[in-house]
Amino acid sequence: QVFANTVLLCFTMIVIGFSLFSICIIRSSAKTPTNENQPDNAYGLVRYLSREQYGKNPLIYGQYFDAPGDIVYDTYWTPLNGKYYKAPTPPAMKYDASGKMFFPRMWCNADDKYIRFYESYMNGGGKKVDGAEHRKPTFGQNLFFFFDFQLNWMYWRYFMWNFVGRQNDIHSPTPGEIFEGNWESGIGFIDKARLGDQSNAPDYLRENGGKNHYFFLPLLLGILGIFFQFGRDKRGSWVTFLLFFMTGIAIVLYLNQPPYQVRERDYAYAGSFYAFCIWIGLAVTALYTAFEEIMDGWGKSSEGGKAAVAVASTVVCLGVPTLMASQNWDDHDRSNRYTAVEIAKNYLNSVGPDGILVTHGDNDTFPLWYAQEVEGIRPDVRVVNTSLLGTDWHIDQMKWAINESAPLALGIGPEQYLYGTNDWPFIYDTRNTVIPIEDVMKVFKHPDAKLTLQSGKKVDYIISHKISVPVNKENVIKYGILDEKYADLIPDEIILTMPEDKDYISKQELFMLDLLSNYNWDRPINLLSMGGDLNMGIKEYLMFDGFSYRFIPIRNKTKLSTPDFVDVEDLYHKMTQVYTFEAVSRDDYFIDYQNFYTYCGVMSLRQLFVSVAKQFVKAGHEDWALEMIDKAMEVQKPERFPLNMTEYGFSNELMIMEIVNLYYICGQPEKARDLARAFAAETCRNAQFYFDFYEYAKPDFESNCQYIYYVSDILRDNGDEHLADEIESNLKDTLGI
Repeated sequence: QVFANTVLLCFTMIVIGFSLFSICIIRSSAKTPTNENQPDNAYGLVRYLSREQYGKNPLIYGQYFDAPGDIVYDTYWTPLNGKYYKAPTPPAMKYDASGKMFFPRMWCNADDKYIRFYESYMNGGGKKVDGAEHRKPTFGQNLFFFFDFQLNWMYWRYFMWNFVGRQNDIHSPTPGEIFEGNWESGIGFIDKARLGDQSNAPDYLRENGGKNHYFFLPLLLGILGIFFQFGRDKRGSWVTFLLFFMTGIAIVLYLNQPPYQVRERDYAYAGSFYAFCIWIGLAVTALYTAFEEIMDGWGKSSEGGKAAVAVASTVVCLGVPTLMASQNWDDHDRSNRYTAVEIAKNYLNSVGPDGILVTHGDNDTFPLWYAQEVEGIRPDVRVVNTSLLGTDWHIDQMKWAINESAPLALGIGPEQYLYGTNDWPFIYDTRNTVIPIEDVMKVFKHPDAKLTLQSGKKVDYIISHKISVPVNKENVIKYGILDEKYADLIPDEIILTMPEDKDYISKQELFMLDLLSNYNWDRPINLLSMGGDLNMGIKEYLMFDGFSYRFIPIRNKTKLSTPDFVDVEDLYHKMTQVYTFEAVSRDDYFIDYQNFYTYCGVMSLRQLFVSVAKQFVKAGHEDWALEMIDKAMEVQKPERFPLNMTEYGFSNELMIMEIVNLYYICGQPEKARDLARAFAAETCRNAQFYFDFYEYAKPDFESNCQYIYYVSDILRDNGDEHLADEIESNLKDTLGI
């Protein structure tokens, strides 16, 4: 009875515990607006919990990065038309034994740069493998990568950030970068021995908010706690160590991370760092015990003495968390930072009523979902994420009404876009002529129209590289896709032209073709970053809208850096009345790396204002252009967003030089000179810093020297030879040449 009762209790607890996962199915079945993976059935829940979308990394035994093998197919169960259907999975590789090894760490071939990075650890060595282009690493080379990159760079570096100190908050995806993302103690001779003397670094590096120095004190306390616990409680110390190991190094072993991670992964090991803090806490007891023993040795032990020792130990040790709090507070303080929701608002407001906004990644999608769901901003806009369009569930959700957004008109059935089906449809073009999109999609959807591959497999396909899309001229004007002044330029159809050497399209491009085949030009379509990786001819029909690009029926040559077709009156209205910049221009919030990366790189505001100003100059509105470049300098003040931030690797410096030139064009030579002087001064300081590390930072040094001569050319072209000579002379004086 006791045994049966125990079994029943265990089983009951297991059922109760696992029943929590039913919440996932209940929530997903309710078709909530944010419903990633859509685990609304048992099979979907299993795939969701097993993180199937992230793929599988080899752990104990598996392939190296260029292992030969054969393509294999499998099946999986999924709901389709009211019952479960066995669908084919995406093709997978079955690797030959010759390309496998024990404890494979160098395995990912998603990009050529991964292979080059792995081979940097091989130094031309390795073993030749039949059928492979690249050599197989030896076990020693494999371990070298494991200890140097996966353990040292991707774990111990983060550990040292937390208990020794951090250099700055700049993302550094690979080892060897001495200016970015290293651990740094604050003890001068140690840091200089590792990273060189960087006391002459630009302010955004030297005064970086993420520069936190703990002088090894938390680490030393933790080590003291380890020895104390091991000496007093060996069994307990092993329990603590297992917690430390399993939430840290064991995760490193399990994740088997490839290089070039898109963000720092320190958060993955938070549990390990918490475990180490247990030892830091025990260090207080260790110090108390040591002081107490000293007091006993002096014969001065008493109740009052013990109390004094306890107070002294606590006060001494409290200095460490106090130091850490003082160092960490500025870069962990999120107060007054509303930049994410502001850019989300601007993205959404760049789209017309009931429009469609095509996004691409996490950073340009999640803020939009928050803005719509929490703050109620533009719930009429349908957000379509190209990264998720490779999944069947996201396409499913495009057919639902969400908030105030009507379903998208799509014609392809789920059987043709299931996970693993038509991920990369072939293009088989035998006519080399323009074919209407309606016919292209009819052939694609027809159950008997299949392309037979060499393997004998029959697949759906696209029949042309040139596809015509009819244009409803009345709707283009009626729904605000174009102003009435452009009515005479609107054609009866547009031609989407894909590259002749393009042999297949992505599922994302298939979705766009399906959308356009049913498109009646009654919903504006805007794309971020000109559609990203979409390469189906749509980029030739985009109009610059500031924060996004509008799909229009007029062919033009718009590029990311040089817009071609612009409605200047509408753009001026948006830039002055619709888009807001209050959050980013505030002076009372901490600007971290992610904000620099967003506002100076991915969505560079200086580039935005420069691009808009150039269009206004082109249209003869120099006054509007001046308003834009003045706004650029107000929104991103030089004391908050440096004029020269070479280390970040953005195009920021080129934008500053463009603003200098635009000030001359707009009849403001004094503003041009002032900005040129300030930019040249910062650039000279950058050049001096990189010159001190010439062997390491030669490209950055040369870039900064070139900036000086670029800006001096702008000055000379506008008649300011004296100032041009002055800044060139300042560079030579700075470098001592």
